[in-house]
Amino acid sequence: MSVAVALAADALWGEPPARVHPVALLGRTAHSWFRGLEGRGRRAQLLGGAARTSLLVVGAGVTAGLIDRACRGGRMPAALVGGAVRWPAFAGRMLWDEALAVAEALDREDMALARRHARALVSRRLDALGPALLASAAVESVAENLCDSVVAPWWWHAVGGAGGMWAYRAGNTLDAMVGYHGATEWSGKGAARLDDLLGYWPARLSALLLALALPGGGLAALACAGAGSLRRAGGVLRAASQEQRRFESPNAGWPIAVVAHGLGVRLEKPGAYVVNETGRIPGPADIRRAVTACRRAAGVCYCLALAAG
Repeated sequence: MSVAVALAADALWGEPPARVHPVALLGRTAHSWFRGLEGRGRRAQLLGGAARTSLLVVGAGVTAGLIDRACRGGRMPAALVGGAVRWPAFAGRMLWDEALAVAEALDREDMALARRHARALVSRRLDALGPALLASAAVESVAENLCDSVVAPWWWHAVGGAGGMWAYRAGNTLDAMVGYHGATEWSGKGAARLDDLLGYWPARLSALLLALALPGGGLAALACAGAGSLRRAGGVLRAASQEQRRFESPNAGWPIAVVAHGLGVRLEKPGAYVVNETGRIPGPADIRRAVTACRRAAGVCYCLALAAG
């Protein structure tokens, strides 16, 4: 029942406010902890970062697990407490709403508004991006976050309950904050490698769900016994298996490449990668199609989470 409560909370309200969001608290804690490693040698940064990553990931998982277990015998209904513990650990509605807002702004040719909404989705520089690259950024983010913010949290919930869910969320948050080239490259290597490990199978499951959920994919075909649509989904997955090698991450390329080939669009992050080079230029309608596909894929994931309890 706690899973249903968490899903209902996300559908009704999206994410909790930032001032009380546990992920935001984790981020503030990590910022101060990792800042103390600046200026040290590479070895000290590597070891210190790994130690901090371990403490925060284990701490988040153990804390969530203990709270979830302790509150089951309390006066408040266990389902409400369990739902409250799980709700902030995943995100669906907020990401889709922001992506649709980018599409609406592009329809109105309001580039400033499109960039403002896109900043909630991606960390890349947006000032010089035109409509096609802004649409690409939104589509990429929707696809990648299907894994990071929906499928992976519930995958690890199936493995380890609320504790597993929050351990994953902590690792993914740390990777987003410090697991990149630059000032935190060495202190964040532990977080980056851990996130690669935790997201390995969820990324591939996300790609499969997306291939089935995209227009002409297999979800409708399963109901109508359309073998052609299932073959098309298989072709999209085969193309994605080749394209994902363009990415530095072993995981991010899977859902992004599936969306690129499933929609037939060229997706590009300037200076980093181009996927489906011969595809057409994406536009607002493609953002909406990507959101629809991700909602369908998330719906399958949510049904599985409810079935698993």
